[in-house]
Amino acid sequence: MIFQPLVYFTAIIWVAGFLAFGLYVAFKRGAAPVSERLIGLMASLLVGAIGAGAMIAGLYILEELI
Repeated sequence: MIFQPLVYFTAIIWVAGFLAFGLYVAFKRGAAPVSERLIGLMASLLVGAIGAGAMIAGLYILEELI
């Protein structure tokens, strides 16, 4: 696959970006229960994983079309 390194790179960027965003939001908020902070962090990781999956799928489809 031509785009193999690009696939892994975009997946890592999506997950790392949303992990950083989730950590930022979790610790920026004031007095919030720990459970809410963990739920927010997990939600941001889920969104990052969905974005990574979409990028991987898009690149695989692009590869098949080329």
